[in-house]
Amino acid sequence: MQATDGGPGTQVRETAGKSQLPLRDALSFFALQSIRLRMGRMLVVLLGIVFAIAFLTVLLGTENIMGRVQELGGRRAARAGADGTRAFQRWWIVVALLIATAGIANAVLMSVSERIKEIGTLKCLGARALHIVEIFLFETLLLGGLGGALGGILGVLATVGLFRVQLGSDVWRIFGWGDAFQLIGVALGTSLLISVVAAVIPVTFAARIDPAEAMRYEV
Repeated sequence: MQATDGGPGTQVRETAGKSQLPLRDALSFFALQSIRLRMGRMLVVLLGIVFAIAFLTVLLGTENIMGRVQELGGRRAARAGADGTRAFQRWWIVVALLIATAGIANAVLMSVSERIKEIGTLKCLGARALHIVEIFLFETLLLGGLGGALGGILGVLATVGLFRVQLGSDVWRIFGWGDAFQLIGVALGTSLLISVVAAVIPVTFAARIDPAEAMRYEV
């Protein structure tokens, strides 16, 4: 095994003619470092994800609670009106997903554009396209995971607060802890999924960068 040192914390290993960049190094020295150096912009993107996922969680929680209220009341007229409301809510769910996806895609694309020379240096040291994908995918999943978890918690709190005003303490009979954790899980899973989808085009672009052209690139 031969190791090539490309700077502090940067280590590309070659085994049997193939270079290997440890996942630990990709995560700690590139993804986390990128987020630290771009903390201001990443915080704005993170807040966008949090609010979009929180809005999505409120819509899902509202649909869940309203459905149970109708089951308890058994009113046909209320059900007819609720069908239109649900259709409207689903459109807003799509809007929330698009906002979160666009925010994540923009953040990753900007990160790739600012780090083209860094990508070229890594490739000159022996890093493969897979290594570049790992670095940016870790960064995207960190943003998506944190944003999804915080957004899910915020959305559940907002949903409970909204229906607490309308239903009083009865809200806890309709919406319990199991429902809350389920909503947070859905929010987290959805955020991670759209993070991967949003990162496909930027990460593919980063992986295909030619190292010679990257070294001549000026930001």
